[in-house]
Amino acid sequence: FTTSSIGINYSTSSPFSSGKSLQLTGGGSYNGSAWSSPSQVQVQYDDAFKLYNNNFTIEFWFYATSGGTAIASWGGSNSSFYITVKDRTASFVAKLATTTSNADSGTLSTNPQFTLSTGANVYNSAAWNHFALVRSSNNFEIFINGTSQASGDIANANYGKYIVSPSSGTDAITIGCIDKINSYTSNTTWFNGYLDDITFINGTVKYSSSFTPSGPIGGT
Repeated sequence: FTTSSIGINYSTSSPFSSGKSLQLTGGGSYNGSAWSSPSQVQVQYDDAFKLYNNNFTIEFWFYATSGGTAIASWGGSNSSFYITVKDRTASFVAKLATTTSNADSGTLSTNPQFTLSTGANVYNSAAWNHFALVRSSNNFEIFINGTSQASGDIANANYGKYIVSPSSGTDAITIGCIDKINSYTSNTTWFNGYLDDITFINGTVKYSSSFTPSGPIGGT
């Protein structure tokens, strides 16, 4: 997929002994109108990013200096979803619609947001950790280092079952920031640390029980 980026580095320095991983340094400071040093990657639109009510798996390795929003997607004026790993906790937030057409237009359901969060201290500081988010039917589950740390469902009738889609041609998956490049606000959240082996599988439940993750391929 076509990507654009700003303020990133592929690090071969500490904490690595070999390989390269994506280094993200956050947004710097906010001066009232702009961030001083934004750091993120933007992946341009593709139909594969339309999750709807599909099964899917999103996984990656992370080394959180301070952590933050690792991956996000936008559909029109509404975020589609975002994943945060920060302060040794992890969370997934998704905006929901009732049909595929509403998901494409960003029209939200009566209960428009689903949030899934782990408990405290689920990953190690100053170390590589593996994150996986899996959707199987109406159930979502977060695995940290191969162990289930949170699960929840959207079976309630008030929830839409379709995740809002990124908008064709204009919106994207962002890595390292909740917002798209040059769409920042004072509330923009950033990721500070390293990411590796980011995998997005639309249509497949890769994990349904505890597992031993392999990697990271880049930084070691």
